[in-house]
Amino acid sequence: MSLLALEGLTVDYRTQRGIRRAVDGVTLEVRPGEILGLVGESGCGKTTLGRAVIRVLPRNARIAGGRVLFEGVDLAALSEPQMRAYRWRKIAMVPQASMDSLDPVYRLGDQFREVLTVTGGLGRAEAGERTLALCDLVGLDRRRLASFPHELSGGMRQRAAIAMALALHPRLLLADEPVTALDVVVQHHILRRLRRLTAELDLSIVLVTHDISVIAQTCDRMAVMYAGTIAEVGATAEVFASPRHPYTMGLQNSFPNLVRPEQTLIPIEGSPPDLIAPPPGCRFAPRCPFAVDRCREEAPAPREIERGRWAACHRAEEAGELRAQSRDARRWRVGVR
Repeated sequence: MSLLALEGLTVDYRTQRGIRRAVDGVTLEVRPGEILGLVGESGCGKTTLGRAVIRVLPRNARIAGGRVLFEGVDLAALSEPQMRAYRWRKIAMVPQASMDSLDPVYRLGDQFREVLTVTGGLGRAEAGERTLALCDLVGLDRRRLASFPHELSGGMRQRAAIAMALALHPRLLLADEPVTALDVVVQHHILRRLRRLTAELDLSIVLVTHDISVIAQTCDRMAVMYAGTIAEVGATAEVFASPRHPYTMGLQNSFPNLVRPEQTLIPIEGSPPDLIAPPPGCRFAPRCPFAVDRCREEAPAPREIERGRWAACHRAEEAGELRAQSRDARRWRVGVR
């Protein structure tokens, strides 16, 4: 059973040049107690997808189609007053930059107290106890509650942002690039803490990142996103061991491998398409070394290749052969293929 199920979710941005479809017909599920990683290049629609779930999109954006089912309720169909019962209480979000969620002129303890008393309805004494418990939960020194956000390190601010998101016991946490600006040691501590929280709090997490090493370290399942669509979904270990979509193969080739440090990094040349006027067929086809005529003419629908493994690629059944070829850097050079 799914805690969250996206069915054909579509999100449009209104721009001066026209309508930009940032999320295009995404179908995806989040199961109870799991961490789902959402990975892809900057601008592929990851953050928009997360914000669409709790409907905190910019004014020029709208959910143009599909359903957002949380515990069986379609959030996309709720009125704004009804939606407030879900934000923070059942679904919370850690924003991309931790300072964005912290008021620079309030001490940290005052910000926790306001959330817990005004939004959570707790008494002052109970809010104080809950604040201390939250600090302990995320590994934040209690003495820092007397500090202003600018007096905290990046890791402390990130822990505070996570604690703030967990203040009202949500079932689902949307973590948008929670460790991008942190050094690798602090990253490790934050990710390990998130892993523990799923078990301690019966929490599900959608972890949004462009770093596949973060996915490998933390997530039970992963979804690879490209140009507003889902390219591949599966258990993290299985996707890393045998990617079915050329874009996933390209992402793996472009990140350092600690097991084989001598392996040459291979970039994916070119850029994602303009989503105001995307190309016909597969959106990755212009950059894909394995694209054939069908790829350029017909958009592939996501399909279950094997149990629990989904891919939107016409050549997914040939993945074994394509993986071997993808390790040749010459295949990825624009103009060679």
